[in-house]
Amino acid sequence: MTAPYTGLDQETRICAHCGYCQAVCPVYDALGWESSGPRGRMTAAHSIAGRKPADAQASRRIYECTLCGACREVCPTRIDTVAAWLETRKRLAEAGALEELPLGRLRDNLAATHNVTGDAPENRLLWQENLEPIVKPVSERKHPERSGASFCGAQSKDATLHDARSASFDCVRHTTPNSAQDAPLRSEPSDLALNGRRGAAIIYFVGCVTGLYPQGHPIAQAMTELLTRAGADSTTLGDEESCCGFPYLGLGLPAEAAQVAAHNVAAAIALGAQKIVTTCPSCYHVWRDVYPELLGEPLNLEVLHASELLARWVTSGAI
Repeated sequence: MTAPYTGLDQETRICAHCGYCQAVCPVYDALGWESSGPRGRMTAAHSIAGRKPADAQASRRIYECTLCGACREVCPTRIDTVAAWLETRKRLAEAGALEELPLGRLRDNLAATHNVTGDAPENRLLWQENLEPIVKPVSERKHPERSGASFCGAQSKDATLHDARSASFDCVRHTTPNSAQDAPLRSEPSDLALNGRRGAAIIYFVGCVTGLYPQGHPIAQAMTELLTRAGADSTTLGDEESCCGFPYLGLGLPAEAAQVAAHNVAAAIALGAQKIVTTCPSCYHVWRDVYPELLGEPLNLEVLHASELLARWVTSGAI
């Protein structure tokens, strides 16, 4: 069990440099350098805690950590290593490390467009462009096993050759509707019923990668189909959705992460939602575990990963 975090200065002194953490660190396993593992990062963090300037290599090693938390689980002295890495990054960001590495462009994208890519906010909806009419929920169809929809991931005008090649897995197909019972629920899935609909019980929080990268579009499309097939009362935040804030945390900018948390929670509450469902693990983590801490209060929203919601539906027979 992890002990309460007491601050970087104290935690770096507690570390016994035993090396248990090295054995479970994926970054150390991949790179093999002492400085790339938790023990080496703790040594660098101790210097940073002592207000000693970090060189570019030490800063790079701190930011190479994936924040997976494996080291925290095995630490015999019960250090909250993830909290230590986040505080170390905060101090590095304050010292100008983002420009040196460079990570400033990611920060600037988040500040200007509220997403990691720098795309215009309306581009979050590109995944809906090729979304074909979705069939009725299973409970309203006579032959659910014979029905389906067909849709492919939207490609932007500036799609690269890599994007075009990704189309080989960017398409999800089922058989076409073959009876009146299988008539589409909506003629235009990308209308206001899909985005920003007040009173919907569930908000599907799409996330930056799923919404803005063509390779991720099938995930959002498949989830939308599943929500409809199950008869779920759902919507999205549309172009009001901001990045979940996890990249801000990773950069060492918790104040900025708190701002986007406040925005996203306020947008969800304004629509009267009861549940937040996401297919992105980072979005799920920050909504469930980090937002209440950043905002200093419970969300009064149930946060579910899509796999949890789908498991409920399979058990109940909704899908």
